[in-house]
Amino acid sequence: MAEATYLFRHALLRDAAYQLQLPGDRARLHGLAFAVIEQICGGAPAEPLPLATVERRARNPHPTDAFAGELAEHARLTIQVARPDISPQELEAFRASRQIYLRRAAEDADARYRFGVAVDCWLALAPLVSGVEKGEVLQKAATAASAEGRPARAQALFEQALAVHREAGPSPFEGVVLANLANLHRDSGRLAEAEEFLHAALRIHAKFGARVFHCYALGNLGNLFLMTGRLEQAEKTLLEALAMGRDLPDRRGAGIVLSSLAFVYKESGRVALAERTYHEALAAHRADGLRRQEGTVTDSLASLLAETGRSEEAEKMHHLALAIAREVGDRRNEGSALASLALRCQASGRAVEAEANYEQAIALLRDCGARRLEGTTLGNLGSLFHETDRNRQAELAHEQALEIHRSLGNRRFEAVALGNLAAIYADTGRRDLAETTYREAIAIDGEVGHRRFQGLHSVSFAVFLVERGKIDEARRAWSEGAAILREVGDTAGLRDKVEYMRPACAEAGIAPLDEEAEP
Repeated sequence: MAEATYLFRHALLRDAAYQLQLPGDRARLHGLAFAVIEQICGGAPAEPLPLATVERRARNPHPTDAFAGELAEHARLTIQVARPDISPQELEAFRASRQIYLRRAAEDADARYRFGVAVDCWLALAPLVSGVEKGEVLQKAATAASAEGRPARAQALFEQALAVHREAGPSPFEGVVLANLANLHRDSGRLAEAEEFLHAALRIHAKFGARVFHCYALGNLGNLFLMTGRLEQAEKTLLEALAMGRDLPDRRGAGIVLSSLAFVYKESGRVALAERTYHEALAAHRADGLRRQEGTVTDSLASLLAETGRSEEAEKMHHLALAIAREVGDRRNEGSALASLALRCQASGRAVEAEANYEQAIALLRDCGARRLEGTTLGNLGSLFHETDRNRQAELAHEQALEIHRSLGNRRFEAVALGNLAAIYADTGRRDLAETTYREAIAIDGEVGHRRFQGLHSVSFAVFLVERGKIDEARRAWSEGAAILREVGDTAGLRDKVEYMRPACAEAGIAPLDEEAEP
């Protein structure tokens, strides 16, 4: 308490002494502080290269980076009230220094995942530059806002950047902004706009021969195809992006493309290839120092491990993904990792812990505007409610999830939500509605190539058909579904369904579906 009092009094006296100085003397003090800090740090850093460059260059740290924000402010205050004896050349040097240090402060904040600070620094720099350089500064601010989980602010800044680039004249950087806007549209469910913007970006990059940007946009288009259930197009586009990236000096997009390809492989039943590709993606991100992306892939790989029966290892990896997301301030992936952890808790019978994690995840994802992930997590929470005999809450959660997936055009998870609702309809006596809904879910699974859920829904439907006395159809559905689950490596899912199926067969007075299916 005594120390706090001392510090308060010291700050008060220091401010009073500062306010007593004449404006010219204040400017001289700020200029002196600026010079002393630079001298202590070994001098000024080199003038940076333009932001508007096609080739990415590694950032060179400098001792002044720790004080870059202060140096920029000292320069601003020196300029603001120019003392009478300062020359025009000195004023111009302070203006140039302010720009350099604002940029370095922004880049340092980005590197340390302090995205709110980064946004403020980029926006302070924006009025000091013009043309394409201003467009890139605004884009950097938008990217930081997006990373902070502020999609509305990010969109407004990207749109400002786009207007500046268009006013400055044709350039590949307009395409970069369009691709980034497409990602925001995709995540908020405006899929048609996202695809339109990506194709526009690709046309611009092709026109200017900007192969690095073209490669990134191709990878994003592949991800969009993946989200909308077009697996063949997704794989083709992602492989094209990967092949293009191998010939480029900047390989930092390779890990993102590899992780998307891994998901395609997993969803199409090539589980061993998916696991190898996830490990390749992790290695690429670690080599490039992309910690945020490393966390995303860690979470995806953990989900694959869980689906192939390695629950303990999966949970450890989900905890690691959560720690990375929190370390880098990635609120969207923090929500995703919490949702994944909730699934592991649910699978191991820790319902209270699972529910708390789901609710925290949904709040984060909703705040970040991550509609697709919010819908998926609502569906998982609905399944937890169903398992704990809260059928009304379960049905409401699944209906909310279905509404989100349909609004996003996310057919894959529309089918998941329908399958979940079918199970509730069956348990609450609405058997005709349940049968219709199961058939709709399985049809969509097959249409979009969602193999794992096609298998899960088929074996669940088989048990439902046993209870309805449709034994022959039940055996066919079980045989087809179990074969798919074995193919995609979901041994845990099949084991759970077997435990559910056998009592139903015993009650119906028939042999278990898996036994009679054997040759």
